[in-house]
Amino acid sequence: MNKQVKPINQTNATELRYENGAVILRSYATTVAAYIPGLGWMATTTKYSTTTSKHISQWRKRNGYPLVAQVPQAEIDNWEQKLDGLKMGA
Repeated sequence: MNKQVKPINQTNATELRYENGAVILRSYATTVAAYIPGLGWMATTTKYSTTTSKHISQWRKRNGYPLVAQVPQAEIDNWEQKLDGLKMGA
């Protein structure tokens, strides 16, 4: 599977889109939110900064992702590791 990395219209925010439809949001160098097909949208419960909170909120609204779950950072990290085994898509 392929994935695509693209900076988004927010300073220090990057979106990773996977061929299987999964999408990861990184704020600075930290993965803070994800959309996982079949599970929905999730965001970390860890509070980093006001800017990171804005990245999550704006990214979610821009993509139309409703809040499905707030999960521990470890769960977000686990999804990122699973997805890193896949290739990125368009």
